[in-house]
Amino acid sequence: MANLSDLQLEQSSHSALVMMVRFLLVRVESLEKEIQILREEIERLKRPKPNLRNSSQPPSRDQKPDSSKDQPGKKHGPPFGHKRLVRPLVENPDKIIIVDVDQCASCNHDLTGTEPSKVVRRQVTELPEIKPIVLETQQTEKTCSHCHHLNRAELPAGLEADRFFGPHLEATIVFLKHQNHFSYGRIVNALREVFGLKISEGGMSTIIACAGNLASAQAAEIREAVKSSSVIQSDETSARVKGRNYWHWVFLSESGAYHQIVPRRNAEVIRDLKRILERLPESAWTTRMRKLFREPIHLNNRMISPSAHLPLNGFHRSVSEIGNCLDRLLVDQLTDSDEIRLQNRFRLHREKLLTFPDYPGVPSTNNASEQDIRTSVIHRKVTNGCRSEVGVRRPMWNLLSVISALKIKGKRVFETLVNLMRAEVLPFLYSYPP
Repeated sequence: MANLSDLQLEQSSHSALVMMVRFLLVRVESLEKEIQILREEIERLKRPKPNLRNSSQPPSRDQKPDSSKDQPGKKHGPPFGHKRLVRPLVENPDKIIIVDVDQCASCNHDLTGTEPSKVVRRQVTELPEIKPIVLETQQTEKTCSHCHHLNRAELPAGLEADRFFGPHLEATIVFLKHQNHFSYGRIVNALREVFGLKISEGGMSTIIACAGNLASAQAAEIREAVKSSSVIQSDETSARVKGRNYWHWVFLSESGAYHQIVPRRNAEVIRDLKRILERLPESAWTTRMRKLFREPIHLNNRMISPSAHLPLNGFHRSVSEIGNCLDRLLVDQLTDSDEIRLQNRFRLHREKLLTFPDYPGVPSTNNASEQDIRTSVIHRKVTNGCRSEVGVRRPMWNLLSVISALKIKGKRVFETLVNLMRAEVLPFLYSYPP
């Protein structure tokens, strides 16, 4: 719209002036929206870049600064005075090779009958040639000459007609999939390159599903043991299933860890405090609340430390002071809607916020369950989740629960997986005549 003089405006008709006002109102509204967008962009640019310290961003995504060229280089290798360590020798090697001195290197004197003054032992460790062992059963069929009944020999236990793989091979596939986070394609390549074995992805999927069903009894025991525990820690992470977001939960106690993968979150984990701190890093209320929650953690660590010098009455007095400070923060008058919502939630769960100082068995952090579910996060990032819902049904929960329980108890995962499978087949290699 061209600039109009006062005279032109005075000479304009009423309808023309109304049209101009309407146009200007639309224009003002559009400019106000644009100004609001620009203000939000300015606020975003003023915020510090997210990093490990001011957000939930993992350390791997932090921007690493370049090291200074003037900075002296760090010494590589062990520090000065470090004791040299060598690989220990095994007591019973599979093969001993005697390397004897027959002749003096100086005067060529014969040393065949001379007793050695010292024997220098060295060992080389190697894997044998790895190749699959195939056992074939040949059932004979015979027709009875008396009644003409067709008889077929019965297969022994462990070599059933519906069995195609032995327990060591099945345990290896499960171990690579759920302990080392191999995708099906990588397992196919590993078996072909290392073992010279060809197996399809469908066959491996059947093996893993069968292993999960065999682990159901142990998983049920773990579930009941965790349910009956006095203290249960839990954590959750997202899981990708058939291009959709599922939720992977872990419930941890001293008895074991029970895993479960469900389509819905089914519960809301209180992470709003951290989200508000990321959005409002200068918020006084959230900063004080975060500092308050750290105080009982440090106090609890001082109390359970072997070198603790904090008297019991001083501990309870400090806990009471922290509780009073929390009550004052819960009645503060706030203006931010997210802070008000979080404050109301804390009021609702006030009795559960400071549980661990009053109950020694309750940990002050959730580190144990976070560490237990970390393997599932790695599995999701490496394999990109499951391609179908079959992969997250109960058999998978059973395997994850059993493997986690083995780690907690310090047992070897692979040996337990071998024992979990059906009967051993290698004894048939030596018990039957060729």
